Amino acid sequence: MKYKSLIILLAFVIFAFVIGVKAQPIQPTQSLQLKTFKINKTLADCGYGPSAANCIKSNPKTCIGLRESGVLAAYQAPQADGILHVWYQDEHALSLGSGTVSPMNQNPGHVVNPNTGNPNGVDPQGRPLRPGLFITDITDNSKDKSGDWEWGGKLHEVHEIFGSWKSLNARNPKPNGRNLGPGSLNPPANVIDRYTSEVRWDMNKLSLKKGRTYRLEFMVHDGDFGGDSGEKCAIINY
Repeated sequence: MKYKSLIILLAFVIFAFVIGVKAQPIQPTQSLQLKTFKINKTLADCGYGPSAANCIKSNPKTCIGLRESGVLAAYQAPQADGILHVWYQDEHALSLGSGTVSPMNQNPGHVVNPNTGNPNGVDPQGRPLRPGLFITDITDNSKDKSGDWEWGGKLHEVHEIFGSWKSLNARNPKPNGRNLGPGSLNPPANVIDRYTSEVRWDMNKLSLKKGRTYRLEFMVHDGDFGGDSGEKCAIINY
């Protein structure tokens, strides 16, 4: 009887120990550091033009109007995936730049890290003839616009394009309408012209810093020298 009691007690201790071990929470391994972008504000425009409050006479670029701003039909500011989506539309295909640019090997086309031709290609107003993204860190000064094109900011090249495009002065491809091809996002309802494109910039490929706030200015051009360029701005938190 004595030994039987000891055996029962020992069995109980072992059972309690096993249960206790199993009950210990699993310690997670080091978590992945994912980049997350949040929209701070979408702006109706970037605040430039002849009648705008930001028209600085000493800097003529700030006073230039957009004759055909509708070519930049819509955009989706970077969210969790860090992708800025911009939709272009016009009676002419998107200008990918002047000189030799990446060809459309199919219609609708798709290209990653395209060749945008001559980096000095601009229209008479000085705007780039290729898609361009301009970035300003406004964490310490919410009114800072020093990275904008109007103030000589650096142009960040486009990362990916769906739909249609051409080199400056080249013939238009066959109209693609709203068909942007596999892998693209469905264009917003107002993107309805003969030629449309989805232009993407990937914030994850740029040297942005965690915990900072950025002003994004992005531009597209239809290749006409009358200044047929569209630009929009957005503010994001990283």
